[in-house]
Amino acid sequence: MNKIVITGGLGYIGTELCKIYSGFSWNDQITVIDNRFISERVNQIRNWNMNYIQGDILDKELMKKYCHDADIVHHLAGVTAVPRVKSESSKENDKKIKQVAEEGTQNILDVINDKCKIIVPSSHVIYEGMEKVKNDILENEKTSPILSYGKSKDFNEKQLKASGKNYIILRLGSVYGYSTDTARIDIMANFFSKMASQDGTLRLFAGGAQVKSLVPLIDVARCFKFMEEREDLSSDIFNLTKDTVTVKEVAEICKKYNPKIILRETNDEIPNMGFSLSNKKILSTGFKFLYTLDESIKEMIFKWSKQDLIKDLEHVRDGDKEFIDERGKISNHELTEPINLIGLIDSKKAAGSLMFSATFTNRSSSKFHHSDLIRLFMVPLSNRILISLAGFPATIEYGNTSLVTTEPIPMTDPVPIDIPCFIRAFCPIHTSWPIITRLLSSLLNSENFFLTLSRPS
Repeated sequence: MNKIVITGGLGYIGTELCKIYSGFSWNDQITVIDNRFISERVNQIRNWNMNYIQGDILDKELMKKYCHDADIVHHLAGVTAVPRVKSESSKENDKKIKQVAEEGTQNILDVINDKCKIIVPSSHVIYEGMEKVKNDILENEKTSPILSYGKSKDFNEKQLKASGKNYIILRLGSVYGYSTDTARIDIMANFFSKMASQDGTLRLFAGGAQVKSLVPLIDVARCFKFMEEREDLSSDIFNLTKDTVTVKEVAEICKKYNPKIILRETNDEIPNMGFSLSNKKILSTGFKFLYTLDESIKEMIFKWSKQDLIKDLEHVRDGDKEFIDERGKISNHELTEPINLIGLIDSKKAAGSLMFSATFTNRSSSKFHHSDLIRLFMVPLSNRILISLAGFPATIEYGNTSLVTTEPIPMTDPVPIDIPCFIRAFCPIHTSWPIITRLLSSLLNSENFFLTLSRPS
């Protein structure tokens, strides 16, 4: 059992990282520390079998109590309400940013043991002082911070390198992507998506020519977990960025999904004309990005826009990109209730076979054992189907019978059930449903079944 501490666990990145760890919290001891108390997030963390502590990283005794014997510390805590340009700076806020970053991080470094691995986010803004546009900046490039936040991250990097501890620094591009009540709307891509969902006007400072390095939120959380698992990676720094785009290009993606918005170029102040970070080093470790800017912007605009809903309680929204052939169809729908219908299998005959395998990223508030891989195998036997659900509790309903599995069903001990049947797994999933339907359509090899998928609301 590993002891894992996540500071800032109620924040933008921390929330997504906790969701990933929800599949491991039944075997590992996970403590989430944050100076805020957000009711729904705390309840969710408790339901995931994680410990929640409301506290501040400036409290050294508190850090000692929970971090002294930790195997892993994901240190995400810090001030996020930071100035973007000099005119937004204030002495009071700059002092707070500096204190939390420097003293808070030192408190953790002072109390963790030598075997503990500490994983810390830095930021691309440590290069905000660059006078000319420069692309593919490597990890060893000389830093040039100007504002308090960039200076604090630059200090943290030097602090970790000098600590003698086992550290990993992930130098993040501008993080984007949908989240719940922790979403950072002040981030450019997210802010543009919000304005697009409101049919607003996107103001492009300096004509939108500024170059930005961007990275998807869920991929950031995935990379923290990736670094925790990679024992061969230590005492190193990695740029973590996926997209290199201009501000105007981001705005144009928003306009693609909502043509009603207006793009207005202005001469407002910007700190620089931009730069981009190289991601060759992180890719060389085997880490793979799974999310795209285009799909993320589409998701944010869609979820924040006015919805044209069907009022039927049983069926709210038709799915898209259905797969239909002579064997049947694969479709997807959204329901009003937060259930996850993994599969509805209707047989045309009492024979045939269906097998599929899919990989999902867990974003659930549910109890299950393996967050990253869900496998469902179905093998025919006379007029029955042998069902094996690996890695998570599930409810299987058929006729008047309901079988609830409180532990994962072993793959070697399948459960026979009559057909047709209804399978509901309590692990809401987040992925691209068109990708799922394409995957299943390629694997659906029986003329006797058709499959209907439904994702949670």
